[in-house]
Formats: sequence, structure tokens, C-alpha cells
Amino acid sequence: MPSESTLQIDFPHIQRPKSGAKERLLKFIWRCSRRSSGVDALLTRKLSHLKCLPELNPADCIPDFATTEIVIRQCPVGTWSTPLIDVVVLLKCALGFHSRRILEIGSYLGHTARMLAENTGVETRITTLDEYPEHGAAYRGTPLEQKIDRRIGKISLEPFQPDEKFDLIFVDADHRFESVVNDTQVAMSLLAKDGVIVWHDYQQENHFHGLNGVPEALKIFSKSIPIIALKGTYLAMHTRHPGWETAKFVNQGTTPAADGPWRNQSLRG
Repeated sequence: MPSESTLQIDFPHIQRPKSGAKERLLKFIWRCSRRSSGVDALLTRKLSHLKCLPELNPADCIPDFATTEIVIRQCPVGTWSTPLIDVVVLLKCALGFHSRRILEIGSYLGHTARMLAENTGVETRITTLDEYPEHGAAYRGTPLEQKIDRRIGKISLEPFQPDEKFDLIFVDADHRFESVVNDTQVAMSLLAKDGVIVWHDYQQENHFHGLNGVPEALKIFSKSIPIIALKGTYLAMHTRHPGWETAKFVNQGTTPAADGPWRNQSLRG
């Protein structure tokens, strides 16, 4: 069996795909709207080819999802904080996959790191990486700070030891296309052989502003590694965890159920 330090994927140089005629037309309309955020969101939804990962209910691809208990003492605050439904799914992912070494790439105020620390055992170590020195305000000065390794620096391999690996990596930093490509490559290099990567903001908004290239980037990466979107959330996931490998589920993705509001089992975001 190969060692964890050798489990890396060499991706080819990835460039942003060229825009098609429809996309160029919609971008022209957006510019005529004086670059309105609302018009951006409306027109972006018409580019269905960008968001193409197969969707699965989290309960179908995360162990013990329906029975895992979590504790929420304080909701995330701030415009850039991760929505609570996404945090809940991430917490259940950490517990279901028994993640002991967790890395958060892009930490902001640190609400997600705080809740991960609150819901995991003493043997779990959480590492956060953010280029802003002030990140982590949500847990700094509390007892939870002892459980969190707060690192400051650019998203690269430089802040890590050569043999350092993680069971769960949450990618939630700069969402521009080039940044998502960089952060994903870093995450893949740091992923343990049985590990899980979860990306945030897999959503169909802000394409023309250039602020969210997550769907475009993951569409390209999905040609090399299996990635699924988690229904009812802004999350996407890749895992090698034995018995729960994403490769087993990627062909089972479905479109949202059309069986009426009373029987739909998708999470409510």
C-alpha cells in the first residue's frame, strides 16, 4: 500500500474555459445593466452547463448522517460566514467519517472551526489557514483555542510539513476560478489516503462578476477525480473513505425530485 506522502494527483495546468456565444451575450446584457448584482444572479442561472456535478442527498453518501447528533450553541454571523445548513452537513461529515485531522482552508471569523471544535472529541486537531492575521475571532480567547492550530499565510504547501496529511479538508477561501484551482490542488496534496474534501459555494451566482468560479473549476477537476454536489446545500464533496468512495456514488446523482413538497427528502437550505 502506498504511503500517504505519495498519494498526490498531478493535474495538468488548468485555465479558465473560453466563453461561448450565449455566455458572451449574457455578459453584454449584464454590462448594460451597469454590472448589477441582481442581474448577474439572474443571468448566471441561465448558464446551466457551469453547474453540472451529479447531486445526491447527504444522507446517502455520508455515514450515519441521519443519526449523528451535533450541538449548535451560536449561529455563524457576518456576510461571509458559512450558512448554518452547510455547517450542519459539514459537522455530520466530520463525525460520520471519524475525521481526526481537519483542515479549513479559508477561515474568516472562525465560526466553522469553532463548531468543529465543539462537536469533535479531544483527539481531534483542527488546523485553519487564512492569509489574514485577524482570522479566528470566533474562538480566540476561549478554551477551544487550544484545540485549533491557527496558521497565517497564502494558500500553498509552504505552511505545512512535507508529511502532513488531513482526514477532512474544507475549502472555503477566495472563490475566484484561479484561486479555487490553486486551493483544490493544495487540498489534494494534503489529503490523507482515506480522506474527504468538501468545497463551499458550489452555487449558480455571481459568475459575471468573476467572484464565484467554484462550479467552473470543479467541473474541470471532476474529469480527473469523482466529485458530487450535496443536495440542499452549497457543498460539493470528494472522498476516498473505504466503503463510501465518491466513485461509487458519482453515477447515482439525480435531478431534484418532482414528487411534490410533501415527499421531497432534500435538505432545506
